[in-house]
Amino acid sequence: MSLAVTLQELKESAPGWIALATTLDELEAIRVEAVGRKGVLANAGKEMAKVAKEERAAMGQLLNAVKTAIESALEERTGAFAAAALEQRLDAEWMDLTAPAPGVKPGRCIR
Repeated sequence: MSLAVTLQELKESAPGWIALATTLDELEAIRVEAVGRKGVLANAGKEMAKVAKEERAAMGQLLNAVKTAIESALEERTGAFAAAALEQRLDAEWMDLTAPAPGVKPGRCIR
């Protein structure tokens, strides 16, 4: 399978993987698999040495485009997780400031 086909398949499948992630840990695993030091894009970068000199510029542009697309999708999904976590935290910490404060109830004091 050629480098161009591998990159194109990654560009098409990565957004699906990212959309299916339900936790930040799953999203991090996808990030490592795709753009990590030993990920698919790193291996594709190593394969660039085998590409003909005439095709390197086009392959480099495709590699950068795929990396940018994956990183932006990861960033967008991470932002969605962060927004959901903030919303959940705000809902849990919500307090009615118009309600009377808890404490000693007014009434007769017994001595």
